[in-house]
Amino acid sequence: MSDRRNAPPAEPTVVPAPVSFALLGALMGLGSPLGAFLLRWWRAEPRIFALWMEVELSANADFYGYMGLGTVAAFTLFGWYVGTHIQGHHVRNRDLRRRVDELHLKSVTDGLTGAYSHAYLQEVLALELEKAKAGGTPLSILMMDLDDFKKLNDGHGHQIGRA
Repeated sequence: MSDRRNAPPAEPTVVPAPVSFALLGALMGLGSPLGAFLLRWWRAEPRIFALWMEVELSANADFYGYMGLGTVAAFTLFGWYVGTHIQGHHVRNRDLRRRVDELHLKSVTDGLTGAYSHAYLQEVLALELEKAKAGGTPLSILMMDLDDFKKLNDGHGHQIGRA
């Protein structure tokens, strides 16, 4: 039986950035012929609007079709391009965050024993004291000092000293 408490959280299903940006670009591209039509409609004579609309669409169907296909294609390709670059930045940022976490762990722990450093203890103690004061909760600290720990490490090796 698997222990789901220790399992990493499942990654949510996400549409890749190039695809989502390309779809957004296509939707934006559809606005171009609609915008051109609305600008012409705004300048049309209101009394003959129905006749104007019929003539406008039949006489300029090629114009609206060309504008629609051209802008949708251009905006889709531009969206794909932008999405590809954004996805690359996300991957690099994720790798940098992971590397920063690794370096932070190396900076606060001893490479041989894996024990936290004294400076890290001071940092964590200050944070925990602030939290306890702010929340009005008690704080307990347990510190142990093993006498002659160096002799244990030197005599039996670091593998025994770590155990």
